[in-house]
Amino acid sequence: AKHNFEVAFRLFDADLSQGIDQQEFNCMMAACIGNQLGRLFQLGNGRQHFARFLESEFSGELMSFIEALNEVRVKCGRQPDAIEYTVAKSLFDSYLEIGSENQINLSEDIREKCRSDVANGAGAGLVAFHNFGRAERETRAMIEQGSLLRFKQHLQRSSDEYFARDQWERLGLPPDTPMSYKNFCMWAKDNERLFDFFDCIQRII
Repeated sequence: AKHNFEVAFRLFDADLSQGIDQQEFNCMMAACIGNQLGRLFQLGNGRQHFARFLESEFSGELMSFIEALNEVRVKCGRQPDAIEYTVAKSLFDSYLEIGSENQINLSEDIREKCRSDVANGAGAGLVAFHNFGRAERETRAMIEQGSLLRFKQHLQRSSDEYFARDQWERLGLPPDTPMSYKNFCMWAKDNERLFDFFDCIQRII
């Protein structure tokens, strides 16, 4: 892991100044996120930063829907086969119903299957979760193909913002002071998995 820290530090010290400034740090984070929302969520404050970015794009409902489904899983303790009718009806009315305040523009096929599942579950009080899971996967795909790419582009252009601002404040560094290799290693020890891809590269070559 220590070797990966050194490689990462040298790779993202773009101006060879022996220190990583805020823009270089955010560029590093953008590169390490890749195209996977899951990797972003593994980072400290990653969810909060991305949620704030989505709000700036007036698309905060995408994250809200994913978080709502995650809360259902946490409550069930697993991936549920079915959920309470009232929960499913609330999810559908809030995020999937056409014209709802937080409507997500999903495919008609998934939207109507969720509608049918909710209607069919009214009597029994339970609604199949499968199509809500499909709706979540489609939402994640929309994010990864759109908002996540724009978030990464924003990171690459920004300096005193998002991940860099958090870390500089935590270290007590002035915004214009680069992060030393020692400080970088202190941060990297808490985020070792972020650099796992270096191991994959080494195995390939």
